[in-house]
Formats: sequence, C-alpha cells, structure tokens
Amino acid sequence: MGRMCRAERSLGGWRRDEAGAVSVIFVLALPLVIAGLALSAQVGFWLSEQRRVQTVTDAAAYSVGIAAARFGLGCEALREEVETWAALQDTALRVATESGLPAAQLSITLTCPAADELGVEIARALPRLLLGALMPGDGTGTGPALTPQPAAASVIALTTGGDTGGSGEGDGGPELVCLHALARGGEGLETGGRTEIIAPECRIQVDSDSDEAIEFGGNTTIEVACITTRGEVEVPANVRGRLTLGPEGSACETIRQRTETEPLPPKLADLPRIEGLEDLPDDPLGRRETDVTPTRPHASGLALRRFRGGLELERGAYTFAPGLYVIDGGSFEVTNRVTMTVEDGAGFILINGAELELDKNADLRFGSGLGPGPWEGLVVFSQPPVGRDDDDDDDGLAWAEFSSTALDGIVFLPGYEVEVGGQGSLGRGCYVFVAERFEFGGRSEMDITCDEEDRLRLCERLGLGACGATSGPDDDVTGVVIVR
Repeated sequence: MGRMCRAERSLGGWRRDEAGAVSVIFVLALPLVIAGLALSAQVGFWLSEQRRVQTVTDAAAYSVGIAAARFGLGCEALREEVETWAALQDTALRVATESGLPAAQLSITLTCPAADELGVEIARALPRLLLGALMPGDGTGTGPALTPQPAAASVIALTTGGDTGGSGEGDGGPELVCLHALARGGEGLETGGRTEIIAPECRIQVDSDSDEAIEFGGNTTIEVACITTRGEVEVPANVRGRLTLGPEGSACETIRQRTETEPLPPKLADLPRIEGLEDLPDDPLGRRETDVTPTRPHASGLALRRFRGGLELERGAYTFAPGLYVIDGGSFEVTNRVTMTVEDGAGFILINGAELELDKNADLRFGSGLGPGPWEGLVVFSQPPVGRDDDDDDDGLAWAEFSSTALDGIVFLPGYEVEVGGQGSLGRGCYVFVAERFEFGGRSEMDITCDEEDRLRLCERLGLGACGATSGPDDDVTGVVIVR
C-alpha cells in the first residue's frame, strides 16, 4: 500500500513536470508564431502596395508626359531647364499624393531613358507594422533590415502623326469618338426641337446601316469635328445651315459613310464583368442619409454598395463618396430640386434592367469616375454585353431632363436607349458617351469641350494611347504613350 502511494505521488510529480515543460515550450514558441503571422501580414501588405505604387507611377508618368509635351523639347533639353524639370517633378508628386500616397514616404525620380522618352520612378518607404515590435529599429518605425520599398518605374514617349494609332484612318476624322450609337439597325441618332450638340474636338459615330440611321429635325444646331455612319442621314434644309463640320478641306466637311462598324476603344472592348454583384446584401439609403458611402469590400478591389430595386434621391443635397454603387433593377431616379455631388473615384453600375431617370431642375456634379484599375474613368455603366443583340428592343432606358450637369469621364451603357428632353443636358465637360441609341428633343443639349490635357487623359483611359482631332492625313498630332 505504501509503495502504491509513493508511486502515485511520483506519477503526479511527473505529470506536473510534463505540464511545466509544455508551458515553457509554448512560451518559447509564442514569439515565433506571432512573428510568422506578422511576417505573413506584412508581406501581403507589401505586395498590395507594390501593385498600388505601379498604378500610381503609370498615372504620374502620363501626367508628366502631358505636361512635357507642351514644351516640345527632348528629355535632355527639359532636364537642362531647371524650373521646367522641377515643375515636372511637382506634377509627379501631385498625382502621387492625390492618389493617396503620403508625400513624406515617397521618393520620386525623373530620368531620360532616350531622347524622346521620359521616365518616372517612385519608391515608397513602408512602416514595419507588427514586425516593428519584434525587430530593432531606429525609433522611426522604419529600418533597413525588413523594410523593402515598393518601387515602380514607367516610361512614356512622345509620338506624332500616324504613330499614335487609333481609328482616325488618316482621313481627317478625329480618333476620339465622343458620342457612339452602337445599334446596327434602325435609328441611331435622332434630334428635334432646339437641340444643340457641341463637340468641336471629337467625332459622332452611328453604327446603324439603316436608311434612317441619323435623323436631324426641328431647329437642331450641331458643331462637331466629324460625323460618321454606315447608314443614311436626313438633314433638312433648316438644319443644314446650322450644321458645322470640319475642318475645312478635310473629308469631314460632310457627313461620311463608312462600310464597317466603329470598334470600341480597347478598354471598353475588353472591360471585365464584375461578378457576384447579386450576392451582395441589399443596403438601402437611410431615412436621413445624405453622405452616401460604400459598405462592402469586393474581390474586384472596389468598395461596393448595392441598392436592390433601385435608388430614389428626393429633394435635398447628396454626396457620394469614392466606390461603386450597384443599382440592381428598378430605377435610379434623381428627382426635382436635388443636388447630387459624385466625388472623384465614385461610379454607378446598372444591372438587371435598372433604368436611369434624371429629372428637370436637378443639379448633378459628376466626378472623374472610378479610380485606377480596369474600370478607371467610368462614371455610369452597365455590364459588358455577352454577344450582340441587334433587334430594336433595347434592354434599358436612360432618361435625362435635368437642367444642369457637369460630367467628365466615360458613360458606357450598351443595350440602353438614351432620351434627352425638356431642357435636359446630356452633360457639359470632357466625356465619352456610348449607348445603343440617342434621342434628343425639346431644348436639350450635349456640350463636350476638352482642353489638351483632359483629352489626352480621356484617350488614355479608353486605351487609345494617344488620340487627336486631326484635320488631315499629314497633320502632326503630339501624343503621349506609355511604352514600358
């Protein structure tokens, strides 16, 4: 009996010793586990920031190229002009900081890889976050041991004349198509009342091959660089006197017929669909909510918010923060006496037949569209179509009867018929509008005016590289192209 008690006491002591050993091992291993988790999180953060820095560098290089093109000098000559070179560096820094990168963490260098090329290099110093508690440092949260700098480089080249590519065909037709009617049959563009269409730097394209592809009526006034279509055009005598095309001496002095449909710009032709939108929870507008923000992260990298059954903005002022707002069915209606401000980086997507209705006396101020990524520059759009539907029954309707709007960016609504009536404005600013059909009536207007920088930026967002309003096949158009 005594031996058994002693054995039990010995066994109990051994168990306590084993428990103590496990505790010691756990305590010793815990820092390694924490360090592993911290390293995993840090590496993921670094990789994400690397992609972000590359995107910002491309944008900065493009803006620097636009600024450099104004001087008409080679890269080395620009570098010798101290003030000019400093201004170009300031441009790169401005783009980087406006894209959300902290100026204190950035190192920006301009280079001259070749005589007609200008390079932008951006490096960002990152804090070590969780690793900062485990690794010695200099007290600043950054140190050389485990602080790689996400870095990126982008090179732009200035191109002239035929080197820019695009769809101008060298016949005087500008490569930038500002209004594009995709319907291949029936009416593509119809005007009436006192419609005014002003787009002096770009082209109107109607893909329809119908004998009523374009019908101008009423007291329509049109001032555009070029109009092209596969079909026939009806221009009454009273409209003919209000029709200004050009430039003089080019093929665009008259409305031109083409044998092929206009290809979409590369970015729109290759626009990826955003999957899983119907799986997002419905998040309707709060009763007194006027500062609207996205609420859900998404695999696309965009912050989203879904409005199932539509969205109605009633009297008041509303501001939409950066992100993508999903209008799932129903109608996106901006009613009388509403002021809607859409910040840069925000956009709207219409799905499942959602319609757009913008009433009179609404004041709409759209930003420049979604931020860097496949959907950059899109302000309002629908999912890319699967195949072509050439019947006359369009999927959706966009109705505009508003009296004031500012629009800069891209509206891409394949399958939608756009009607502008009353004193409606399709928009004032520098933008591209693509839909199936367009109908203008009443005292409606479309006013597209782009300065050189805005036009080049819009062309880049469309994937055109560079585009210009050329007046003839021999004109030299300076463009900016990212070459690497």
